[in-house]
Amino acid sequence: MNVKLTKLMTFALSASIFNSHAIGIDSIITVAENGKGTFTVSNNDGYRQFITVGISDINIVKGQLESTPYTKENIADWTLEVRPARLIVNDGQHKKFSVRYTGTPNKSHDKIYQLTVAPSPYYEEGEKPLQSVQLAVGFAPYVIVPALEDQPIQYDISYEKGRLKVHNKGDSYLHLTIDACPDTLIGKERNACVKTSYALSDRLLEVPIEPHLEEKLKLSLKTNNNKYKEQFTILPSQNKIK
Repeated sequence: MNVKLTKLMTFALSASIFNSHAIGIDSIITVAENGKGTFTVSNNDGYRQFITVGISDINIVKGQLESTPYTKENIADWTLEVRPARLIVNDGQHKKFSVRYTGTPNKSHDKIYQLTVAPSPYYEEGEKPLQSVQLAVGFAPYVIVPALEDQPIQYDISYEKGRLKVHNKGDSYLHLTIDACPDTLIGKERNACVKTSYALSDRLLEVPIEPHLEEKLKLSLKTNNNKYKEQFTILPSQNKIK
């Protein structure tokens, strides 16, 4: 059964979450170059955690994401595998799991998957759980298996009311860098005013721009293999279409 995901999602590159007293994952999205990718899960929650990883196939239909979870009933259609799909992570430890695309490479269209990374406290036989233990929050990172060939960039981009709206009308995902820094700012200080996101094919991506940042935005767009790329500046109330 397909489940429509109507919530707008912003894919941020620098999404590492290594907070103290928390379960973390190093990225909420990975591009599986050559069909392979890796995630790292960390545990600073104070308790040993049992992590399970599930997979859903994502299709984009008329701009909406439709999710088909992997089940025993559709095992013949599976095209992504996770190893290991179950792992135990001790407090203060981090472990990796990998993904591998097993389907036929697509020449012109990306393949998208969503993972469900679900932690729960784990106890050895004979151990008694503490009443104060609470379930940790999980994650739902994405995997992009890029097409073999980049497709030409097509977009409809507008900047209004503190939001940058990017409608990717092409057939390849776009790697988007948004630079809202003053020209005089250099070095590490620029980290606070530069965002990197991914815009999926046929999707509308909305990125909030904080009021204190530079009104003029410098945008950089590129496809997976850098075959197509563009750079330009956009001002509030402007609209750029290609």
